[in-house]
Amino acid sequence: MKNTKILLKGLSKFVDERNIRKVRLIFDEFHPSDIYKEIEEWQTEKSVLLLRLLREKDASELFSKLSPEQQENVIETLTSEEISEIFEEMYTDEAIDILEELPLKITSRILKAADSDTRSKINSILRYQKHQIGYHMVVEYISIPSGITIKKAKELISNQVNNDDLEIVGNIFVFDSRTKEYVGYIKPDSIIANKNIDIIDEWVEKTIPAKVTDHIAEAQEDISQYDLSAVPVVNEKNKLIGVIEAEDIIEKYEEAEEAAYEQAAIKVINKPYLDISIIEMFKSRVPWIISLLIIGTLTQIIILGFQNIWISNSWMADPSNISGLSGSGIAILAVVTALSLSSSINDSAGNAGSQTSSTLVRSIALGEINKGSYGKAIRKEFFVACIIGLVVMVTAFFRIIVIWGIFGEFGGYGKGTATLEWVSYMMLIAMIASVSFFITIVLGNLVGAVLPIIAKKYNIDGAIFSGPVQTTVVDIMTISIYFSITTITFILIDIPSDIEHFPKSISYILNTFMLV
Repeated sequence: MKNTKILLKGLSKFVDERNIRKVRLIFDEFHPSDIYKEIEEWQTEKSVLLLRLLREKDASELFSKLSPEQQENVIETLTSEEISEIFEEMYTDEAIDILEELPLKITSRILKAADSDTRSKINSILRYQKHQIGYHMVVEYISIPSGITIKKAKELISNQVNNDDLEIVGNIFVFDSRTKEYVGYIKPDSIIANKNIDIIDEWVEKTIPAKVTDHIAEAQEDISQYDLSAVPVVNEKNKLIGVIEAEDIIEKYEEAEEAAYEQAAIKVINKPYLDISIIEMFKSRVPWIISLLIIGTLTQIIILGFQNIWISNSWMADPSNISGLSGSGIAILAVVTALSLSSSINDSAGNAGSQTSSTLVRSIALGEINKGSYGKAIRKEFFVACIIGLVVMVTAFFRIIVIWGIFGEFGGYGKGTATLEWVSYMMLIAMIASVSFFITIVLGNLVGAVLPIIAKKYNIDGAIFSGPVQTTVVDIMTISIYFSITTITFILIDIPSDIEHFPKSISYILNTFMLV
């Protein structure tokens, strides 16, 4: 171990001396990751010098280990020819991963510097969207025609590997020698173990290939169903154009899962979705919902502060202007508190729905939920939402009372003239808001559960589709529910004191339902 560290330390000296032989000998002894740890703190100029001393393939491997910031600095220093040599040695999917992290200016320079073949391969990937299989496929793979002997297959495989520096991604893919359409795959063991005179067709295994424009989740399902290390990718004419590897799909989903759960602030439960109990789901979600509700108090305080300024000199500031428990009194308070309350309700419903959609998008993508279990998933989300809604409803009620107490709402906006009627109005509005929290969280969760299922049905990226649609739907829904309940309440309260307008009041209630 000591000699190893000394050898690595000597790398810096050999680079300064431009000693190509010793630098390359050290690189032969270590993995590129070990080399990177040693040069991680080097200045860009010295890192570039090291890359120039290495063989093209070694330089390419080391470059791929650098951080995006280091890669950007190196690219700005290298010549166009050197950039081309580095990217020529990379597999296309590796190049795409690097380009994703770099600024557009640097990406453009790389593409301009790359040779026509490399540029063509990269562009053939970049034409697809990130959620499509084509964006994640490998275009370097081994393929052979059907109907040939084992001996001929060995020759073709050997030529492809030697001429194009390809890698065997688990299996050898077979296409029809006449139509060029995908036929199936043959395991390398079958090529090695059988007689040279045998025809390969006998060992070709059939699978349904993935369409290049399909969602990446389709490839994941194929890998799970057929236990493949890689899935063949075909175009609209069923011709083989690429391969998507299992390890790449797993990596993409691990990244997506982590990002989605972090964004929705859900504690990860390492169980299949249908095996997670309702209580476990509740515990993983409710802390963040309650935390955001408490944090959202700041927004409500700011809004109430400005509202107090607006009405401080108005007639509404004096509760004595309101006589009796009437619909007009409730209406006044609904107006002056609606902005702060509706904002909090909307945020809570949106957060709850986001947690649900993130969970469902992931579970559908991983095959934990399929068409036959959609109903069960929606029912589970409904029960989880009911429990969360009840907790939030109680928390919200006491939170509203505390905030209004701080701002003097119970004393008639600081006038110190609190009346029983005024306090009754405030308690009633707080109850209406709390019930609205419950209803909107339940409905928000259901929207969050249904949208990923709709996205799956129509082959749309659930993560992209669910977010904006859910936000819009929940916004409309929460505002409508809160104002509708408030409106109906003060109309019903007003009926006994204004009996001659009873039919008109009923008409208002019906119109409110129609509006919702």
